[in-house]
Amino acid sequence: MTLDVVGLTKSYGSTPVLNDLSASFEPHAVHFVMGENGAGKSTLLRCIMGIERHLGQVTWEGRRIAPESRTLTPVFDTAPAYLRLTGRQNLSVLCPESVDGSIQYLSEAKLGSRVSTYSHGERMRLTLTMALNSTSPVLLLDEPTNGLDRTSMVRLQEDLQALKKERTIVLTGHNLEFYSGLVDTVSILREGGLERVAQPPCPTPKESSLVDLYDSRATRTPL
Repeated sequence: MTLDVVGLTKSYGSTPVLNDLSASFEPHAVHFVMGENGAGKSTLLRCIMGIERHLGQVTWEGRRIAPESRTLTPVFDTAPAYLRLTGRQNLSVLCPESVDGSIQYLSEAKLGSRVSTYSHGERMRLTLTMALNSTSPVLLLDEPTNGLDRTSMVRLQEDLQALKKERTIVLTGHNLEFYSGLVDTVSILREGGLERVAQPPCPTPKESSLVDLYDSRATRTPL
């Protein structure tokens, strides 16, 4: 049950973003993808999701993923929400299984308020509630800690640790130190390609600075 990406190529006009990128994301693991701003992390997840047109192939269990499939559930910084509806109404419409799900990032009072009144962090917590309660075997999380307070960030660590026993989780970000005890593989997206620089055992927080991993050569293994 591997998520495979083969020959993924994406350009915006004459600007290439992803260049014949190939990777495999194994099940029951958290895969951390990092890169500089503008490297194409969000574009990669959007292409895997099928939101962006691209060249190349994305498969799950060796089969192409149909657009209507519920194999993949994303969390993006600009995730869709009905602003005039309450948080709970959004859960009912967009992810019914999350209404009474065990993972909740918002209080009952906040869920009763219109999403238009939510802060950026509260909207992210609403999106996480939907995604983490979904039944999709693959979660694509684009910088999911953006806007979260410390309590929610710690909760996210705990939830992802539990969920990876049953899911394939691909997440992007910059703060590897925060995820160091959670992630199973670390890859760097640069110059349109994805390069795995660490796999179990992953670096400890002291060893896992972006500079060290960007400059490292010794631990690199092909994807």
